[in-house]
Amino acid sequence: VHGSEVLVNGSYEQWSDEGSKDASQRANAIFKRRLAAYEPPALDSSIDEELQDYIARRKAELPNEMA
Repeated sequence: VHGSEVLVNGSYEQWSDEGSKDASQRANAIFKRRLAAYEPPALDSSIDEELQDYIARRKAELPNEMA
């Protein structure tokens, strides 16, 4: 998160009119917007298939409480 997105540089009145949010609240809103807009990068289907096979093998090897 860039400081300019979290920090308030306006007047007290502007801050108050915009909801009086503290830095934590503003950062949380930024996080939620970015998470909602996230698009996973493209992954070659053969690589994805190999990864899924590996995950399945590892899950089969692990004790039940870890699966």
